[in-house]
Amino acid sequence: MRRSTKARLGAVVAVISLGTALASGPPAAAAPTGGSDVRVTCNAGSVCGWTAYNFGGLGTTSAAVASGQCKNLSISVRSAINHSFSYQRFWTNSNCTGTSYLLAPGESATIMGAGHRGLGGF
Repeated sequence: MRRSTKARLGAVVAVISLGTALASGPPAAAAPTGGSDVRVTCNAGSVCGWTAYNFGGLGTTSAAVASGQCKNLSISVRSAINHSFSYQRFWTNSNCTGTSYLLAPGESATIMGAGHRGLGGF
């Protein structure tokens, strides 16, 4: 009789524990930092930009652009992170003309002024 009482008590404890876990729900997902678009991850070697200041709004990611080359961006960038290993220059025009903003490797800019539509290597 003693064994079955222990077995029942163990089963009751297991059911209560499971009920408590189910009632509390899944763990909350971590909120993105800096208000960035969670769809954009800026990995090593990448250059990332956002449509709003302070890494907010829509985002885009790109491989670093080689020196002397130009890449048109799909969005107008107002804040950026350079996780590449070379200097990258954001240009106000999509053909890498106009006013530029230079970011060193590992550097970020929360407020770049006017939107930038071109990305070039330096």
